[in-house]
Amino acid sequence: MIFLTMYKASVDADLATRFGELKAGLRSILTPLVTPAIDTIANVFNVPGATLRSPAQPTEFGEPTGILDAELYTDRRSLVAITLSDPTHRHVPRLRRLARSAAEDSDDKRLVIEVAFIGPDLPPRSLAPVIDVYDTVFPVKLANRRFTSPRFTELKDEGREPPTAPTAQELLAVTKLRDRAARTLATAVKASGGLLLKDAPKQLPQDHRADVEHLTTELKASGIIDSEVFVVCSKTQAQVARVPNLQVIDDLARSGVKCACGRSISEERHEEALTVTELGRSLLDKARWLTVLLIQELEGMGVPAGDILVEQNIGGDEIDCLANISGELVLIELKDKEFSLGNAYSFGAKIAIVRPQHKVIITTDKIGNDAKEHFKRARLSGGTEGDMDFLYEHSQQGRDITYIEGVQNLNEGLADLVTSIYRGDATRLLGQVLPFAVVDGAALLAAFESTIAQPKTVAA
Repeated sequence: MIFLTMYKASVDADLATRFGELKAGLRSILTPLVTPAIDTIANVFNVPGATLRSPAQPTEFGEPTGILDAELYTDRRSLVAITLSDPTHRHVPRLRRLARSAAEDSDDKRLVIEVAFIGPDLPPRSLAPVIDVYDTVFPVKLANRRFTSPRFTELKDEGREPPTAPTAQELLAVTKLRDRAARTLATAVKASGGLLLKDAPKQLPQDHRADVEHLTTELKASGIIDSEVFVVCSKTQAQVARVPNLQVIDDLARSGVKCACGRSISEERHEEALTVTELGRSLLDKARWLTVLLIQELEGMGVPAGDILVEQNIGGDEIDCLANISGELVLIELKDKEFSLGNAYSFGAKIAIVRPQHKVIITTDKIGNDAKEHFKRARLSGGTEGDMDFLYEHSQQGRDITYIEGVQNLNEGLADLVTSIYRGDATRLLGQVLPFAVVDGAALLAAFESTIAQPKTVAA
């Protein structure tokens, strides 16, 4: 997986000359990639590399980016890009999320320094040493930078709050519920109101019945289920009491408590039963465990809790999850069963209301072929594209619905989606830095002409 981690600082324009010191300092801990590309050619003609650099500024959509200087480094594990830009000359009108970022930085007396890390680690391995070098050069601290989604911000401004962080006990329980057999047993216990232990194997598929003891132990340890003792009247076969353990029955018998039939309660039949706990009930109701698992996965991929909304009601439709991932709005539908054609119609309506850049369906089972066919026909007719009112570099890839079938594929499926978004931003960023490795044709020709114009040395 590829992450994009960005930092920025706004500094006084008179500190611009220190950017060279920053580049030199980073050269001591990282390998530069841009400057050596020009220096290699410059050394051939014995001229300074700076004289060969193309004077043209990087552009995007035909407009200048405002970047005055840049360098790209690597530590073999990640790419580190640093840029110095003038925000008053940055133009990215077609990308609202970037245009907004530029507007926030605009100040004709200040310049913006940005440091971006591209790589598989979160946080980046070289983050601390790079910041240490930066701090020795500039007095203004770097701050984490994230792109914003105008649509996501609009929804949050309506008073919608990010989800409460799950507790450690909930996270442990969710880990157990990832297993389909464990989830099946827990659901059966919840539905029964009290499942006799001897009947537990019958609730599992044939190939998992031998695991019932292990599954029961795991579910108890995680706090999803508990056990009680049922007292059954030998005469009527009716359940007359349920207590936490056998010791309570002995205590009641000594106190003279009897069954309705007149026999001592200790003389009646006792059956151990499994019951669902409040924790288990709260996680199994509406498959909340799947929501908690999704939040955990997204946060592990660098999406902060403040950029996630769950269980929202928008336009009369219940939205399972919305996420702002690097400035792009992602709509996620969760299903703890097969995703059917009826679900597809409902999801299509949500797409039209929310207008996301990416749509994801996550199901613990599978997505029906009729539902997939419906989305295919709708996409070909333009029906599920939403209101794409501004251009994204990789929007075509984002328009297709992402299908994630089975909890075992959740991490990989989300990682592919998040990486595609980060990769698009990283590609744009590199496209702004790499032009600084371009040699100016006129300067190169002048250096070449000065070389051939030198008089030849005549041997004595």
